[in-house]
Amino acid sequence: MREQLHRLLELARLRHIEIQVMPTESTSHTSLDGPFTLVEPPDRGVCAYLEVQGTGRLITDRRSVNKLARRYGILQSQALTPKESTAFIQKLATGEQ
Repeated sequence: MREQLHRLLELARLRHIEIQVMPTESTSHTSLDGPFTLVEPPDRGVCAYLEVQGTGRLITDRRSVNKLARRYGILQSQALTPKESTAFIQKLATGEQ
C-alpha cells in the first residue's frame, strides 16, 4: 500500500490533478449510495457514469446529472482540502500517526 500512497503523492504534484480524501469519520457523506463519475465529452454536455457490480450505466438526463453534480460539490466541501489530503497521505506513507 505504501507504493500506492507514494504514487498518489506523485500525481498530486501535477497541476491538472487534485486529490481530496474523505475522512473516515464522515459516516453520512453524499456518496454512500456508491461511486459515480462525471464526464464532459467534447461533443456533448456533462454526463454521469455509474458502475455497480460489473454493470455500467451512462446517465445523460440533465436532471439526473445535475443531481449527481450537486452531490459531487457537497462531497468536495466535506472532504479534506487538496493540501490537507496530501499531508494526510504523506503521514500514511511514512507511517506517522
